[in-house]
Amino acid sequence: ILDRGIRLAHDKQIEQSVYAGLSQFGTTGLVNSSKVVSGAAAPHTSGGTDTQWSGKTAAEIIKDVNDAINATWAACEYDVSGMANHILLPPAQFALLRSTPVSSNGERSIYTYLMENNVAAEQGITLAIQPCRWCEGAGTGSTDRMVVYCNNEDRVRFEMTSPLARVTTQASVTEAAYMTLFMSQFSQVEWLYTCCARYVDGI
Repeated sequence: ILDRGIRLAHDKQIEQSVYAGLSQFGTTGLVNSSKVVSGAAAPHTSGGTDTQWSGKTAAEIIKDVNDAINATWAACEYDVSGMANHILLPPAQFALLRSTPVSSNGERSIYTYLMENNVAAEQGITLAIQPCRWCEGAGTGSTDRMVVYCNNEDRVRFEMTSPLARVTTQASVTEAAYMTLFMSQFSQVEWLYTCCARYVDGI
């Protein structure tokens, strides 16, 4: 039980390091790097300044996604290999895509339509859209954030240089126990090309 608990705690530490970084070491992750260009989502076309997806039409949500993908493509001087192929969303916004019909006939959800009809797909790239709890409140003013990036080790990477392992066990007279040392070594998220990523806040 203790062994499983240690490995679970280690996995959670890795997850935090990948997505948000470890504040005690001054690192950041996929969703909060100061090196990545960030901006607010477009407001509703009906007027006002509200940018949240909960009040947007399917067409407005699809435009937000395509605009972000286009921004990475343009920043890479229209090199298709640098175009975003991965999107992280807060769970609530991901559920919205999956459950909201793209049109009144209700045949397809926004998610299904978007997977088939997006800028990346038109260039032969398979787009992945995934829920990520670390996107909640990660944006400016603690707003929800969409993370759009090129998931390729030539663009961004995270290295596990030494997986978690039980290194040594020895008896301790003072503790009246056997003491086991676990060790692991990993890097922080490295953005090799930040032009391949965009943050969209306020969704």
